[in-house]
Amino acid sequence: MLKYLSPIKLKMNDNEIILFNGKARYLKNIKLLQFDPNFNELLDKYISHPIFTEIEQILFGYHFNQSPFPIIKCTKLQHIIFGNDFNQPTDNLPTSLKSITYGFSFNQPIEHLPSIKVLKLGFFFQQSLDFLPASLIHLELLFHYPYPFEHIGDSPYKWFNRNLTLDHLPSGLETLIVTRLKGVKLLSLPKSIKKLVTEEIPIEYYASY
Repeated sequence: MLKYLSPIKLKMNDNEIILFNGKARYLKNIKLLQFDPNFNELLDKYISHPIFTEIEQILFGYHFNQSPFPIIKCTKLQHIIFGNDFNQPTDNLPTSLKSITYGFSFNQPIEHLPSIKVLKLGFFFQQSLDFLPASLIHLELLFHYPYPFEHIGDSPYKWFNRNLTLDHLPSGLETLIVTRLKGVKLLSLPKSIKKLVTEEIPIEYYASY
């Protein structure tokens, strides 16, 4: 039997979602694990159960901010979405992963990701993009500005960078989506890119950060 101390949704198929809230029950063939928005507990007591070896997709809630290391046991995991509060190292993710979505607060190095095809990064990510997986074909940099940044005197616009150089992206990258400051130029993009989507944000948008 498996007991859940916090609400977790387990999707059995396209039409059925079962909500656990302190109830015990043994299930098989679980493909999707969706955590409640307020869930923020260590994963060991959940992921360690053998039924989770079949999980293909995990959706963490808004407030989850614990080590994701236990999910290395989910050997069939293909897709993972982290919530907006998440900001933990992710060096040991399952090699079976195909896509990773990081939330608003994530700002950790991503030099040891598995051979994923899709990567989505959030507002506060400021780490190097020099070591992305060669397998990557889709990259989203939402409000993303790689280091180093130019600090212009005492200007409050501390994230301003005149040129955004992306010369170390994977050579097989096909889709690039970037949200950037108005006036920032994108330089040295891979020739393999088939779809480029950019959106300019006024620099005043960042004055409060």
